[in-house]
Amino acid sequence: MAALRFERGWPYLAAVLAVVGWWFIADGRFPSKPDALLGASGGASAVLVGFLATSKTIILALNGSAVMTKIREAGYQVTLFTYLYSAIAWGFGLLVISIIGFIVQTESGLPAYFEGLWVAVACLASFTYWRVTNILFKVLRWA
Repeated sequence: MAALRFERGWPYLAAVLAVVGWWFIADGRFPSKPDALLGASGGASAVLVGFLATSKTIILALNGSAVMTKIREAGYQVTLFTYLYSAIAWGFGLLVISIIGFIVQTESGLPAYFEGLWVAVACLASFTYWRVTNILFKVLRWA
């Protein structure tokens, strides 16, 4: 049960630690001309969301398999889909915030609050994606 609690919460804890580290260790540095970063992160998050939606389809295709039966009997099917949903939601959030970055950008760059928000959402998208990817590889190894 402690392992499940850790698995559920570590992406959020890691994101908080990453943002704090970025702010205090890296002095909150952000590119003065963030166009390339915003464009690349928007594209990467679109790919991330597409991969996660495809992986959800693969999991649904395994519905009658012995692995999915074990996952369902253990009561982890809802947890797995919750993790997939959160990864897709944070990936989509990164896409949206990257687009908004082009709108709120001024000649002097992005507002400091927006830079911190972008870093936080990027970390959450990355860590929730990492969590789902690790779980999917375990599921596919059992299949």
